[in-house]
Amino acid sequence: MKCNFKYVLIFFLAFGCKPNTEGALNVLDPAEKTMNQPLQTKKMNVKGLTLKEAVTKYGKPDYATEFKLEGVNLNEFRIELRNFFDANQIASEIEIKEITWENKSDSLLTAWYKELDKEWVYIHSLEYHKNDEF
Repeated sequence: MKCNFKYVLIFFLAFGCKPNTEGALNVLDPAEKTMNQPLQTKKMNVKGLTLKEAVTKYGKPDYATEFKLEGVNLNEFRIELRNFFDANQIASEIEIKEITWENKSDSLLTAWYKELDKEWVYIHSLEYHKNDEF
């Protein structure tokens, strides 16, 4: 009976245990990637590009809005626009286009443009995590 117990114990130890995969990294071979996985893109750089050039280079933006600089709340998200306009310009009716692209699977890129000589020219941009709150 003692001998049978050893064989049963060895059997359960050898075949009864599952490998511990908790905390293991799931690494995929690049050839195995599926369409369901988010596409990682290169870092976008819109500095110095007109709005037309940026859209040509990076595609249609995911979000777009327009506002007049006067009277708009230059909250934490838009506060850096104050660095590009003096008080008189802020009080004037300068039209601003705020354009946002999904930059990577986890970040957004927002750029601001103003009209100059019938073309929307770059003012400033900000890259931030999708979950950031302003």
